[in-house]
Amino acid sequence: MPRLESNRPFTLRIEGLLFWKRGLVSEMRQRNLRLVKGMISSTLIDLVPHRGDVREGCLRQSVYPLMMELLPASPGDAIKVSMAMVDEAEIYIGVFAYRYGYQPPGYNLSITEMEYRRAQERKLPTFIFLMAPEHNILRADVEFGEGEAKLERLKSEIKERHCISYFSSPMELRGNIINSLANWRFNEMAGGHL
Repeated sequence: MPRLESNRPFTLRIEGLLFWKRGLVSEMRQRNLRLVKGMISSTLIDLVPHRGDVREGCLRQSVYPLMMELLPASPGDAIKVSMAMVDEAEIYIGVFAYRYGYQPPGYNLSITEMEYRRAQERKLPTFIFLMAPEHNILRADVEFGEGEAKLERLKSEIKERHCISYFSSPMELRGNIINSLANWRFNEMAGGHL
């Protein structure tokens, strides 16, 4: 396998996201990896630090994260924008804690559940990460009432349909993301499908 001649960092622009990676393109070529677009779906208010670690884990595995917070402000409505992101994605990464999320007026589902259902309709490879019971949380980060019941129903369905991973900190979530995507990449390179 060819070796890198230089360890100098270089700048790589990917669809408007500017980031520094040491040898990323060379490594992708050496490992014959292609950049994959991944939809990152979760509630936002309660998982801000976690989403940063998900983004970092994705970038380490040559997955470009499609995330609402990376988009510019626009006049489009949140449902259309979210569904367009799922339609653009090649994989789906769902992170669930203790909030069901925003339900737009006139809809029975949260945007997070809508994203999950669209990904399943499209038969996207799906990676699910659930917050472990021992994870420290604030009372404000837990939804009660109707949202709580809807979230429990959704989690039950997800547990029946998918192999899931639990996390008890943002750092553990990042490690689980890296491990899961590396395993998927290995399987993809070997020509198999999980």
